[in-house]
Amino acid sequence: MLWTCLLTVALSADPTMMPLLNTLPEDGRWIRYDLRLQVGSQDHLLPYSIRSVGQFQQAGRDVRCIELDLTGNAEIPSMLHRLLVPNDAFAPDKFALGQAVRMWVRKGSDPVESFNDVTGDPLTMLFQAGITQDLKKQETKETVHWQRGKLECMVFTGKSVQEIGTTKFNTESTILRHDDLPFGLAGLRMKLTPEGSSDVINVTLTLQDYGKDAKATLPEYTP
Repeated sequence: MLWTCLLTVALSADPTMMPLLNTLPEDGRWIRYDLRLQVGSQDHLLPYSIRSVGQFQQAGRDVRCIELDLTGNAEIPSMLHRLLVPNDAFAPDKFALGQAVRMWVRKGSDPVESFNDVTGDPLTMLFQAGITQDLKKQETKETVHWQRGKLECMVFTGKSVQEIGTTKFNTESTILRHDDLPFGLAGLRMKLTPEGSSDVINVTLTLQDYGKDAKATLPEYTP
């Protein structure tokens, strides 16, 4: 259940970590992907969107409202995360989403839950943290083909080790970046292996579209 997500970091010349969301775009920008989740014989392809949908102040800090929106299917429920992230959390080698000052989550048709930070959803923390170890920028760029053309993208590879409860997850990731895209994320290939288990979880994000004038799904939840 690692389809939820968002994170942000401004790209540095020599970064040591690489969260999924890299830059803070102008408010109103949105981007949409196909998210493919493969676990054993299960193979799901789900629409996944990230959008910037509001600017506020919280305790004297400028914050941005970011919604992460997964459209589910008969087996996987839809999931919406709405986060308030300080603008100044977007900086080199920082996990901006990890500094969110508030988060609301709606799973399927369940009531909206409120959390003081992202630790209320450890799976989102794991997914969005991206690469935290052995980060390498590849010399060769990778071409991403999408419905309006193609993008020559920077390629970053690396690993991460995260614990959720008593389970340790080892991840290997390839993250594709392009400066023209909202949040900088052009694509993702991630393999997650729970320690002590033979199961392997593969998560892929493939760019579909991006644009302006994003509309909030949960506009009533504000500071």
